[in-house]
Amino acid sequence: MLTRQMFSSILRSQRHLPRLITGSRNFSENDASSASSSSGSDSELESSTDSSEMRVEDIPVDAYVLPSRNDGFTEGTFLQMPKNLFDRLYGIYGFEPYQKELFEVLDDTGIMIRDPYFQLVDYINKTNFDLPAIRYVLYGRYGSGKTYILNSMAHYGYHHNFVIVQLSAPHEWVNEPHEMELSESRPGRLDYPLNAALALKHFKSQNSAILKRLNLRTTKKYTWSIREAAEKGDPLVNVVDHGIGRMKHSSDCYAVLLKELKLLANSGACKLMVLCDSINVLYDKPKVKHPDGRVISVEEITLSRAFMKLLQHDWKNGLLIASVNKKTDNLRSRLDSYFPKHLLTDRGFDDLDPFIPIEVKDYSEIETDSCLDYYTQRNFLNRPPAKTKAGRDEIKFVTANNPQEVYKFCSAL
Repeated sequence: MLTRQMFSSILRSQRHLPRLITGSRNFSENDASSASSSSGSDSELESSTDSSEMRVEDIPVDAYVLPSRNDGFTEGTFLQMPKNLFDRLYGIYGFEPYQKELFEVLDDTGIMIRDPYFQLVDYINKTNFDLPAIRYVLYGRYGSGKTYILNSMAHYGYHHNFVIVQLSAPHEWVNEPHEMELSESRPGRLDYPLNAALALKHFKSQNSAILKRLNLRTTKKYTWSIREAAEKGDPLVNVVDHGIGRMKHSSDCYAVLLKELKLLANSGACKLMVLCDSINVLYDKPKVKHPDGRVISVEEITLSRAFMKLLQHDWKNGLLIASVNKKTDNLRSRLDSYFPKHLLTDRGFDDLDPFIPIEVKDYSEIETDSCLDYYTQRNFLNRPPAKTKAGRDEIKFVTANNPQEVYKFCSAL
């Protein structure tokens, strides 16, 4: 069981610090260093991520090249964003540990832009935000790149003035919480203080700029304890800061944050983008047990209960993009269906319905060649035979152009 004192080390272990390679207009490394200056921390929790709290909001939005077919981006193109922006969006959550390790090994921040990304952007550009939030569900083979598509959309949402709510690791809530305790405000529910504080820290990292710009405020009073409360009209970021600084209340603060964001989106005060990786995990049977020994339900977990309210059809001025994934990739599971109907179960399918399914396929020939070129350029692919046409053909054959398999195979070369 992790202790609260280990919270800072958890944040540090989840960060990756790749070198800055600009893929931007009029943006230099000197700009990045000046933009990353930050003031002293207010607590040990704040100081643990000062280097990721860089002032990206001080850099003009038009300083970045946003992926667009009109700007010459095609499938297989690698988007390279400034290091401080990369850390802000993905420094705490976003990628799996092995994916973060790959960024460190490559010493780069490149993310391949693929066809599902352009499909989503086309849909969003045609969206009527006065209607209930539209849902998109990404599906595909294990390791086909759904997580990268979701993170690409977080980058899109950041530059198009969306408030982003991203859940990248629902299994931590359902199966592997860092710490668990009984809720004092809601008898019978379970709070995960460390998980909630990490979620709030991730939210603040991604949205501090837009929260400051839009000046979002609470719509009612929330009482945390006898002496602590958030008054009506307080800045919404105060709720986030209170949950980070007082982890005893972090689960309640996260639930209040999501509730307020729905109300603010309905009122037109902000646009909301909800991203969830492996959303089908929320409909699996949890492995966490209640202190009395019984297996809990997802509704008894404060965090998951609050997040699943975003799946309701009672809010507008936003959208939801989720992915469904199989748990493992062993030989037996490869025979199982990866379609949403199978993975979501009947209840999950009903909660998301209606939604637009988008298949994330394995690499095309162009994408595989682009990936291998990128690995070669970054010296990840070193053996001379692997750089020949015959070697590349063998890699494509053995991996079946599956992105994760390409990575695994090339990591040994």
